[in-house]
Amino acid sequence: MKKTKTEMLSEVISNITSKGRCIVTGEQDEFGACLYWNESLGYGCAIGNFLKPEYQTDKFAENNLDYVKPLVYEQSVSILKPEYQTEDIIFLTMLQDLHDENKNWTLVDGNLSLSDYGQENVDYILNHIEESGDEL
Repeated sequence: MKKTKTEMLSEVISNITSKGRCIVTGEQDEFGACLYWNESLGYGCAIGNFLKPEYQTDKFAENNLDYVKPLVYEQSVSILKPEYQTEDIIFLTMLQDLHDENKNWTLVDGNLSLSDYGQENVDYILNHIEESGDEL
């Protein structure tokens, strides 16, 4: 059964606050250095968790360091699990940017949580959902 965009947004936030962000350690700019998937962690970034299992590999992540738009255009939405497949590339990009941008997140009592800036971005995504429709 297809997810809604609101469900996908909730999953991204829940995954990040419970597991963390799938970013490469070392020097990071304001967006961080994201991997779509990290086999040793067993999870991925926003879009990485929506990939079909055959694409949830370190090799795929290393060979596809593009932003979401070129990744999905090059590979097609068929790389996503059927319940997450959408042609709304803007929405997928917004989810990935929410994950990637460091200032969207803050530590509260040792746990990742949305920052005020992050909540503003969530509100912006919710506005996009309202304008474009919640169905995939």
